[in-house]
Amino acid sequence: MADVHGESIIMTLPTELKQEILKELDLDSLHSMILSCRGFYDAFIAADRLISFAITVKSMPPDLLSIALARYAATQADWNQSAIPTPQDKLPGNVKEFAGRYLVRTPNPRLIAPSTFNIKAASEMLSLHHIISKLAGIYLEHQIHSHNDESPFLYRKTVWQASGPEIGRVQKALYITEILRELLPSLDPDVDSIPTDNFLTAPFNQFWEFFSPWENQLVASVTASLFQVVHGKNFDLKPLGLTHMYPMTTHAPRPHMYELFFELGLRGVGRLLLKQDDDNSTAETVFLASKQRRKHYGNRVACTNIGLEWLLPLPADTKHLSLDINHLLEKYPEEDTGPRDFWYCSLIITIRQLRGPFWARPQTSFESPGSLLPWADRARLDQSLKSRLPSIEEMAQEVAGFYGHRQEGSLQRHHWVELRNRH
Repeated sequence: MADVHGESIIMTLPTELKQEILKELDLDSLHSMILSCRGFYDAFIAADRLISFAITVKSMPPDLLSIALARYAATQADWNQSAIPTPQDKLPGNVKEFAGRYLVRTPNPRLIAPSTFNIKAASEMLSLHHIISKLAGIYLEHQIHSHNDESPFLYRKTVWQASGPEIGRVQKALYITEILRELLPSLDPDVDSIPTDNFLTAPFNQFWEFFSPWENQLVASVTASLFQVVHGKNFDLKPLGLTHMYPMTTHAPRPHMYELFFELGLRGVGRLLLKQDDDNSTAETVFLASKQRRKHYGNRVACTNIGLEWLLPLPADTKHLSLDINHLLEKYPEEDTGPRDFWYCSLIITIRQLRGPFWARPQTSFESPGSLLPWADRARLDQSLKSRLPSIEEMAQEVAGFYGHRQEGSLQRHHWVELRNRH
């Protein structure tokens, strides 16, 4: 529509209204609009940061916005921008301060001030989310296939159609791996100096305090499954310097598994798995856009996958860890209890299976849920497992008096260390 002077009516709108229109577009449409219309280009330039931030918030799933913003903030961490390694005594405090600001469980779309945002950041965040969405689909498909074909005694057949919350959990787990990758220190690949063995222990523990053990279990599952998928593609990873990426075996060395994620990042893993052709040179091109590779000290992204680190010692006896998880139920409330119940059942069964003569045999009323569904809703677990998964209340009753005698419902600390090392 045009007025009598031939000028489009939309071009006569105030700048503020043009900016509101731009906020309602997606990123591709925004590019088209500002490149084809001078009036909207000027309106964008006048508020580019606010518009870019608004489009990002609108385009991201609401339940993943905070973790996505935290991942972006991790890329901007001051100590990670310097070529000088962070002093060992400073890194735990840095990670704790970052986690306390960005990894709180209350959703907060204002974790990053819009005034510090720009269209480049919006493009980076949304393109990574696209990759994460694709990798989540690959992981879930791999899990459903394994569930249906490899464990006939544990599972019933499950139709491949994950729910929105299930997909969101997997996507969050992928964001967690990328945040940890960004927060850990890096050096030039040619630097030979290696920090002490405990250099990352404190910041690693600081980081995981902000996530639940069932989220930790899912991160371990995601990294292991995608590692298997990459190996199934038979890529030659030697050109990338990943010389220890041996063919997948039943007990693949975990540092080598995590090396894939620390070196490539999700973008690199995505470029390996999402390329349509079978060109074996794919691996060689992953780093071509990067002039400097990161050399990471870290050799893990998850704690022991049964989550023993989250158990508290008994109040009057620090040599024993309590199996009471009420503190976890309060700290990490869940709308759907599937991942939580799956983790707790796995923990109890694992302890039972690895028990020695120093453990009394418990009278369990349930069997192992396996290890393939740490992402599933409670309804899917109830439909898929051959043996009914008990409620959290039933499991709490199960561990009451689990080992008898004075330390009821507890695990001796030296046995806990043994379990952690064996698992």
